[in-house]
Amino acid sequence: MHSVAEQAYAAKHILVADGKANQNLADYNIEHLTLSGPHRDYGNTPRCIGALSAINRGYNAICFLDADNWYEPNHIEEAIKMKIDNIEADVVASLRKIILPENIEAPVDPDEVTHNHVDTSCMTLFEGAFSILPLWATMTSELSSIGDRVIFSTMKYRKFNIEYTNKKTVNYSSRYKYHYQNAGLSAPPNAYELDLSGLNDFSPERFKSWNGYYFQGRIR
Repeated sequence: MHSVAEQAYAAKHILVADGKANQNLADYNIEHLTLSGPHRDYGNTPRCIGALSAINRGYNAICFLDADNWYEPNHIEEAIKMKIDNIEADVVASLRKIILPENIEAPVDPDEVTHNHVDTSCMTLFEGAFSILPLWATMTSELSSIGDRVIFSTMKYRKFNIEYTNKKTVNYSSRYKYHYQNAGLSAPPNAYELDLSGLNDFSPERFKSWNGYYFQGRIR
C-alpha cells in the first residue's frame, strides 16, 4: 500500500480482499473491496473483479500488484512514459527484482529477460487489452497456478502490442526454491515449490468451451 501511495505518477488503489477484509485500513487512501469468500485461485478472480470495477468507472490504465510485491516509486511513471512514446501499446511490461528473505537479490528469471513471460505484477494494461481481463476469472481453476502465463500467451496469440521497459520497477519477495537455486544458494527446508498438481485435471475441451470468445473462435 505504501509503494502505491508513493508513486511518482499517482494512481487510484483498489485493494481486493478475497473473502477476508482487513479492518486496519482507515488511514490509507484506498478503496477496499471484500469478496464473499476465498476463491483459492492464486488471486485470479479478485484481480478480475477489481479490474472490471475500475473499467466501469472510466479508468483507462490498470496495473496489478500481488500482496507479496511492491513497486519502485517510478513503476507507473515508466509505464505511462512508454505508452506516450508508443501510443499503439496495448500492454507495457516491466521487469522485477527477486528478493529472497535474506535480503539477497536473485537473478531475473530468464524467461522474463527474453520477453517470453511477464509476471502479473509487471503488467500495465491499457484499453486495447481490456478485453482479456475476464479471462482471469474464466480460465478454469486447474490453470490458476499458471494464470499469468495463460494471460501472457493469450496476449501474444491475439497479437496485442506489448512494449517492454526493461527496467526492474517491481520487487517480489520470494521464498521459492527455484529462486534460491537461480542465485546459486541452497534452499532452506521451508522453501516453496509451485504446486502444479491441478494441471493434471485440466480439460482443454472445457477451457475452449468457456473461453472461445476470448480466443475469437480460432482454437482448434
